[in-house]
Amino acid sequence: MSCSLFCKLAFLLRQKFSAFGSDVSITVRCLKVLVRAIDVSSVMKNSQEMVRASLLPLFTNIAEDLNQTVQNLEQNRYSNIKGTLQRGTTSLAYIHMVLLPMLSSLLDHLGKNHYGVDVFENEIQLAGYKILNALWIIGTKGRTFVDR
Repeated sequence: MSCSLFCKLAFLLRQKFSAFGSDVSITVRCLKVLVRAIDVSSVMKNSQEMVRASLLPLFTNIAEDLNQTVQNLEQNRYSNIKGTLQRGTTSLAYIHMVLLPMLSSLLDHLGKNHYGVDVFENEIQLAGYKILNALWIIGTKGRTFVDR
């Protein structure tokens, strides 16, 4: 149940980021608490497909958002990522305030409790590689983008 609630709140925050206003940090803290409440190993024993079905859209959306941000950076569309044209999931504010804290908390929890073997299979593993690739590009080419 906490896994489903976490995924639904993350999806809502992704869809309505600008509507949260100053409450974004509180919502991200709620997401972090929900992550710690997820006991993947016991849920995976009973309903593996339910957990994967909940987490797959989350990881896919994160990968899409990060890859879209990388494309915007590489194509010099800075108004898209700074949020001047649209405040959306590819804005740097969303990535900095929501995605990175949520993703680091989720991966930290999965790693500390050794849930990665249960979760990262097939499509979720592919989305994880896409996320890693996008973060690597932003991290290694970040100086190039800052200079522009």
